[in-house]
Amino acid sequence: MTLEHDERPWGYTVLDEGADYKVKRITVHAGKRLSYQRHAPDFGALHG
Repeated sequence: MTLEHDERPWGYTVLDEGADYKVKRITVHAGKRLSYQRHAPDFGALHG
């Protein structure tokens, strides 16, 4: 059995959530940074 471990330079707290949304506060650990990677937007999600 292989255990998967993912260490991230950030954490989050869920502030509110409902059936179709979730609001999170993201906290970046001291001395760390978020990735500069970008993802192309999903055209269908943006324009119905």
